Amino acid sequence: MFFRKTSKRKKSADDGGDELLNKMNGKLLRYAVRRTPSGEEVIGREGRIVVTDTEIALRFDAKDAFLCLREGSLCGELMNLEGVRIDGLLPDGRREIAIAYYKSYRK
Repeated sequence: MFFRKTSKRKKSADDGGDELLNKMNGKLLRYAVRRTPSGEEVIGREGRIVVTDTEIALRFDAKDAFLCLREGSLCGELMNLEGVRIDGLLPDGRREIAIAYYKSYRK
């Protein structure tokens, strides 16, 4: 009656998720992993997230370790707000999941 339930659904770029994409653009990363059927594999350490008009990229050592199209991709922050999960549509049409952990400056 007094409180309205909000949607916890992940946002896509088509769905008004531009706010999250703009927030995570340029964030420094501690490391990122790629989800595979056999588990997780580390794809890079000490990098950053780059969001352009058409792509979302995780860049490590001046190379794109993970590159997906912005259209059709889903992004959501982790519950502890220390990273982001990207369910991306690759340029060749496959879907892949990457999890990037932000670099924190707290000690």
